[in-house]
Amino acid sequence: MGSQVNDVNARMSELARRFVARTGTEVVQMRAALALLDAGDRSGLAQIHQLAHRACGTGGTLGLLVLSDAAGELERRIEACAKEGIPDAAERAQIAAGIEAVAAELALLQE
Repeated sequence: MGSQVNDVNARMSELARRFVARTGTEVVQMRAALALLDAGDRSGLAQIHQLAHRACGTGGTLGLLVLSDAAGELERRIEACAKEGIPDAAERAQIAAGIEAVAAELALLQE
């Protein structure tokens, strides 16, 4: 039984390591999508939302709760934006802050 527990723990650690690496790449994608928003392209909003949703769910599943919470907050900020048009400068600033909060949590996990 102890060997199985060790195997599961090793597998979960590997999944968490891969998730952190992938999410680091996705933060770069979120920043690029924010630049689309700044340029007037609303499609960036959906991209950020999808990536934040995935980070929130997978982070929670892997027990990375602070990262999951930061991604969930970003997801909620996006959902609170107007349903049409481009988010205003204040909303975009909040989205940018949410992306950077996710990035900061990732940096702590990579130390």
